Amino acid sequence: MNDEQQLVFLAENAWASYYVNFLLFVGLACLIFLPTYYFRKPEEKRRGMVGPWTITWLDFGLFLWLMFASVVVSSLLLSPFGGGGDENSATWRIILGGVSMQGGMILVFGYYVIYKSDLFHDKINARNLPALKALSVGLLLFLAAFPVIVLVGFVWQTILDQLARIGFDLPQDPQDLVYQFTRNIPAIARISLILMATVTAPIVEELVFRGAIYRFLKHRMNPALAVLVSAFLFASIHFNLISFPSLIVLGIFLCLAYEMTGNLKAPIFLHAIFNINSLVLISNINPAPDGGYGEPAVVLLFFYLIL
Repeated sequence: MNDEQQLVFLAENAWASYYVNFLLFVGLACLIFLPTYYFRKPEEKRRGMVGPWTITWLDFGLFLWLMFASVVVSSLLLSPFGGGGDENSATWRIILGGVSMQGGMILVFGYYVIYKSDLFHDKINARNLPALKALSVGLLLFLAAFPVIVLVGFVWQTILDQLARIGFDLPQDPQDLVYQFTRNIPAIARISLILMATVTAPIVEELVFRGAIYRFLKHRMNPALAVLVSAFLFASIHFNLISFPSLIVLGIFLCLAYEMTGNLKAPIFLHAIFNINSLVLISNINPAPDGGYGEPAVVLLFFYLIL
């Protein structure tokens, strides 16, 4: 990470340390409560409430290929609007990159739902779920996931540091969006980043990774392995080494939210809550040239914004 991208908490924002410690404490309580909540359910519901996506490997491969091609084409079409080489242009390039990825994926998904409806006779939502119930499940699982994600992130950071000491200096930069969000960027750019993180990314990525990819894999392999593979793919699209294991953990909890409720609203809310929490914390850090860090447990969170 270069000097311009090193991030540190402002001293006057000490509340963030208390806030994170509160989340860790409540999260541990939720993590302990979660198995009790799960095993109180009837046995048939404990097996999962998400139906499979019963299409062929060929159709699934074509679906993924079209999604990839659509993202690439969207990126090429939007690239001329990225501007020059100044820092504001870099912000807009990040926004346009998000638009091309999310827009490309949702275009293909919409095409399949509308024009290939015969491939979507298996319902994405196994049952109806009120928004308030979905929100409560998403919040519960966010809190339960929080201490696990922080722990995994801490262990992974330690491993990367040890590898660097023996000569394997792997890239440890946070996502570019983290750095951009700490700058004094135009209001319209900041609003765009917030909407991408809290609205479009949760909806689009849950439709694709849980509503399509996970459901297909569940039909073709052991459900636990399907969870891991879909979580691995979900982490991979974020192209960030330092957050990779933590994003896998988050992907597992997103699948759990889907299976617990049988409705995609729950993982969408979990995804959105996680990103909102990340934005709140990112808003309270400043670029610092000295390379120092504040509370380690807090700094870890800045690498986990999941756009």
